[in-house]
Amino acid sequence: MDVGDEISHFFWKRFRRAVKAVKKEALIIGEIWHYAGDFLEGDEWDTVMNYPFYLNLIDLLADEKISVSRFVQNLGYLEGRLNKKCYPLMWNLIDSHDTARFLHLCNNDKKKQHLAAAFQLLLPGMPMVYYGDEAAMPGANDPDCRRGMYWDEEYRDKEMYEWYRKLMQVRKAHACIVEGELIETITSDDAETIVMIRKNGEETAALIFNCSGNVKEFNEYAQKVNLLRENVFDGSLEGFDAAVILL
Repeated sequence: MDVGDEISHFFWKRFRRAVKAVKKEALIIGEIWHYAGDFLEGDEWDTVMNYPFYLNLIDLLADEKISVSRFVQNLGYLEGRLNKKCYPLMWNLIDSHDTARFLHLCNNDKKKQHLAAAFQLLLPGMPMVYYGDEAAMPGANDPDCRRGMYWDEEYRDKEMYEWYRKLMQVRKAHACIVEGELIETITSDDAETIVMIRKNGEETAALIFNCSGNVKEFNEYAQKVNLLRENVFDGSLEGFDAAVILL
């Protein structure tokens, strides 16, 4: 629901009752740029576009003005303020029809978009991939961000497309990544790295994010399978890259 916060709670409560009476499994999604907890108490919307996630990613990667520990703290604060049933449904985005594309905001640094996509696809929530991001489409502020889709394959960035495809495959195949219990989060502001350990049943995975522009070493995870590259991880991770290691 576009600009949903400018319509009264009274209306949305009635709207929800009417919609769910017709189709119980219908998903009611609101567009709101700020904190939306008062709309997500179970009697109005089911979820919202997660603009706080977007804004924190911009601060971390595009503008490089917050530390990795602050990024993790900000997302944790958001999760703590929301209904537990809502957080897994949040629409995680890195750009939209109302923003410049992420690639534009990070000065066409495709490695930074690679990492942003990894955060988007590997953290809890529902990834909302804006059309063309998987093709590395450019676009400044509205209306430039709404230009026509790259339908012809010759114009698409094949490496970016394959990266998105792999992220989606891994997310779908390994429930521990987004549904598993968060066992531990390890951040290093000096190294600009984040490691999240998630466990679901018998499966445990380490999600590794290198938010610096330099190669970093994670030797404690070496000689294990990196699902994103389909190889044995040697412990080194390139700048602005991610890895998913089965433990």
